[in-house]
Amino acid sequence: MARSFTTVRRAAGIGLLALLTATGGLALAAPASAVAQTRYVAIDGSDLIGEGPNPCTNQAQPCKTIQHAVNEAAAGDTVSVGAGTYLESVQIHVNLTVTGSTTGTTTVTGPDSTPTFPTFLILPDFNGLDVKLRHLSISHNHNQPGVVAGGTNLTIADTQISDNDGNGVLDFFGTLTMSNSTVSDIAFGNTFPNVSGAGVALVAATGVIDESTLRDNAAAGLTTLDYSQFPLFARTLAAPAAPPATAATLRHSTVSGNAQGGVVNLSASVTVDTSTVSGNVGGGVVSGGGTASVKNSTVSDTVPFSDGGTEQGGVIALPPLAQARNSQFVPTARERSASSRSLEQLLGDQASAVRRAAPQLAPAAALPTDPVVSVSGSIVAKQQGLADCFGPIVDNGYNLSSDAGNSCKFSTATHDLVKTDPKLGSLVDNGGPTLTQLLKKGSPAIDVLPTGKAGCTSGASDQRGVARPQPTGGKCDVGSVELAAKAIVIHPAALPHGTVGTPYHQVITATGGAYPTYEWSLAPGTTLPGGLSFTSGGVLHGTPTTAGTYHVTVSVNDPTLKAYTLVIDAAAPADNGASPIANTGTDVVPMATTGGGAVIAGLLLLLTAGLIGRRPGRHRAG
Repeated sequence: MARSFTTVRRAAGIGLLALLTATGGLALAAPASAVAQTRYVAIDGSDLIGEGPNPCTNQAQPCKTIQHAVNEAAAGDTVSVGAGTYLESVQIHVNLTVTGSTTGTTTVTGPDSTPTFPTFLILPDFNGLDVKLRHLSISHNHNQPGVVAGGTNLTIADTQISDNDGNGVLDFFGTLTMSNSTVSDIAFGNTFPNVSGAGVALVAATGVIDESTLRDNAAAGLTTLDYSQFPLFARTLAAPAAPPATAATLRHSTVSGNAQGGVVNLSASVTVDTSTVSGNVGGGVVSGGGTASVKNSTVSDTVPFSDGGTEQGGVIALPPLAQARNSQFVPTARERSASSRSLEQLLGDQASAVRRAAPQLAPAAALPTDPVVSVSGSIVAKQQGLADCFGPIVDNGYNLSSDAGNSCKFSTATHDLVKTDPKLGSLVDNGGPTLTQLLKKGSPAIDVLPTGKAGCTSGASDQRGVARPQPTGGKCDVGSVELAAKAIVIHPAALPHGTVGTPYHQVITATGGAYPTYEWSLAPGTTLPGGLSFTSGGVLHGTPTTAGTYHVTVSVNDPTLKAYTLVIDAAAPADNGASPIANTGTDVVPMATTGGGAVIAGLLLLLTAGLIGRRPGRHRAG
């Protein structure tokens, strides 16, 4: 399905390729000022003051559009944009910081008009440009990508990029630094279809993505391509004489729910470090040429393509997959989005087409080498009906896999755990800037890595920023999350006595530990007094039936044990009527002491007086 360059150019959109081939459409930079200034923009502002342009330097008189403020700005200035929604495409041509509101939401979206451009377009003459985008929502551009940058030192921080067409971020011939940001819900588009639908795409660029989330995009979360894989740029840009190699580092980040792989690397270099790659379709970390390194990370829950296929799994090393290496073969967005294709087809396995075109290619476009994919200190497990690995994987030790076939070929000789359930929790908020999968109680991945091995070094931290190793264990956990393990302290120090036949109720509590909730149990070998039971909530209760001294050991979470001595006293003797009556009144003198004669004399006296035997209420007649 060869396509001419004219067809590709038309499909890419009129405005963007025009800007890529010549920057004459960009506004000229304002003269540099000696002191950097802040330019203010607000929804209710105005780009005019009287009949002249508003310089945007007075916060009380802000400009109305971001583009006007950018055009007024000099190198080193900051454009401060108030909360609200701005329907415009912003072209940046000078060293600049654009920052949104920190108390509200500043949304910037491309206008629904033709021709259309990316929401932010940054295209210098490759002499290096420093641009920072902060505290923005770059969203809902249904015609173009969110951010396109070329030859730029681009920083994106504290920003949400979502619901754009084509790409969230496309960076070429420059550097990208992204932190505390999210790129999500990117759809396919007609602009540069061979990277269309990716959250972040790097071409002949270097990137560091830190503490960020790439999720639910139409293609991959992160796509990296070497310059030789993307000759369209060579035909449309005055590229550097020696294009840089593409290299990306993903750290302390989460890549999840993407429809065509989590991290897809084509003839570039990618490092996935202390990150979670979970629930992506087809593959978690995929390398089709170049190098990929997975370190202290978790790759799990990969979902198969709808039609199945063998080139799938958690970590994948595929033979060289030649992508669009000249203008004669550029897959369309529709081709890239076909859900019925296997991963190898989706990535463009067109070796024959590449060989036919090879004589026409520049030396930089030599065929890519076989991929080298290495894994260390990582969990590659619990894929959804898929093997944990596909293709040759370099085992650098201290890994854990779960599939019965040991597809990763991990080995106990390198301290790996194979065919082992890591007991992973769900992908949820466990603290830190991104979602993670916490190790459950009893996970075999806990306290496995000795200090100095597989990234377990002093000063290291897990994906959430928790220090590793933790003092209580002394070793690091496999995967991206280290259990924050303050020592558990169980309360109370001692149990009160109980009594046979009397209800007993004692709550046992704990502080510290690695888990947000405590789960209690009895240690093996513990026998409770008859009539008592112990709940998972830590409640010892019931009515004891047998007196004695019992040794009770309770366990919580990690597990932490505490041994108690529980004394059950015998019940008090029952009252059978033989007990003496307490003396609560005047002392009573025994009859034997007064003498029987005195008592009889008193009775006779009463009879004589007529007080004994008379019925109450009746009187004798006189």
